[in-house]
Amino acid sequence: MPRAVRSSVRRQELLDASLTVIARKGISGLTLADVAAEAGCSQGIINFHFCTKEQLLLAALDATLADYEDLWLERPEVTEPATAAAEIRAMIRADFHPRVASRNRIAIWVAFWAETPRVGAYRDRCAALKQRYRQAVTNLLTVLVRAQEAKADPAVIAESLNALIDGWCIHALVTGKIGASDRERGMLACFTLLAQFFPAIFAGDRDRLTPGAAA
Repeated sequence: MPRAVRSSVRRQELLDASLTVIARKGISGLTLADVAAEAGCSQGIINFHFCTKEQLLLAALDATLADYEDLWLERPEVTEPATAAAEIRAMIRADFHPRVASRNRIAIWVAFWAETPRVGAYRDRCAALKQRYRQAVTNLLTVLVRAQEAKADPAVIAESLNALIDGWCIHALVTGKIGASDRERGMLACFTLLAQFFPAIFAGDRDRLTPGAAA
């Protein structure tokens, strides 16, 4: 394996180890010794790839942001209501996919969110992601509002949807309820919200996820 490839692989292993430790101990509890033990290497290897602990944490956050954005960001410009609705459904399913809505992944997000008042670099990165997400959802909802001539503010609905999902994540982490049925309830909450504004489009999604609705 070429040296550059080995270096890239080792760097990714260190990031993965860092995220595992963050999920278990939080950011304040993380030490380079913990990461080294998790990665099965010396602290010197970590220092070779990341000059400081803060540089390692920033790289871990960037990797988390990129992994999440890969699920939904690269979407074509949408003008048809049916396509916009399908894109919104896909974004909601992505938010509740086990790859995103797992105990470890949510713990990582919450750990970084908790540090945003203190660490400007975390705040800037997380806020920028939130803005891109809200804008993407707002753009899709705008298509639906125009098509149905609905009296609704797409930006407000997008913010409400994002707040609902964030709230579900915190509730899931605190209560430990992060199973498949819990993720379905989270999606049900999202489609219940959307069905209030676009019943013709999202009521069916809501009803399919409602326990006993088919009875």
